[in-house]
Amino acid sequence: MPNSIHQLLEVFDEADAQGAMALRLRDIFRRWGFASEIYAGIVASGRAGALALSSLEEPGDREDILVFHYSIGAGALEGFLRTLRRQVIVYHNVTPAEYFEGWDARAAGQCRRGRHDLSRLLPTCDLALAVSRFNAAELAGLGFPRGAGLPFPVDFARLDRPAPARPGKSAGRRDGPGLLFVGRI
Repeated sequence: MPNSIHQLLEVFDEADAQGAMALRLRDIFRRWGFASEIYAGIVASGRAGALALSSLEEPGDREDILVFHYSIGAGALEGFLRTLRRQVIVYHNVTPAEYFEGWDARAAGQCRRGRHDLSRLLPTCDLALAVSRFNAAELAGLGFPRGAGLPFPVDFARLDRPAPARPGKSAGRRDGPGLLFVGRI
């Protein structure tokens, strides 16, 4: 039985989907009695909740688990590949590089690297999870072991609280919580 379930992200920002998911999972793991921290190569300015990747003790213990939230070419990958901990990836998808060609060469390069590096995880990955059926199918097509879907762990109790005060009122806005989806494209 593991003593710890730590998480690894290339970039941590609690305001984005990966950061929010990592925080929620960390809270769940801690409630279950595991030591659990979030480590990131880059922590967004002014954001709390994650520790610097350099503070993750390596190589770790084979009984413990390291969860890697994977979505783009990442320098954090090297640390993940070296760990002795059981390796779990949560695949958030890598945007096809051609979507950025002609607009953002850096992002296109990171996406190309991310797609290429995904196959490097195959030999050591103990469990591959995906945040959508589409992503799960992609992992299965690449040959990842024991793939499964991992729905976003929503904290429904947050929706029971009164909505925060909003400056001004939008036409047609109702009282209560609102939902917003923001995609990459």
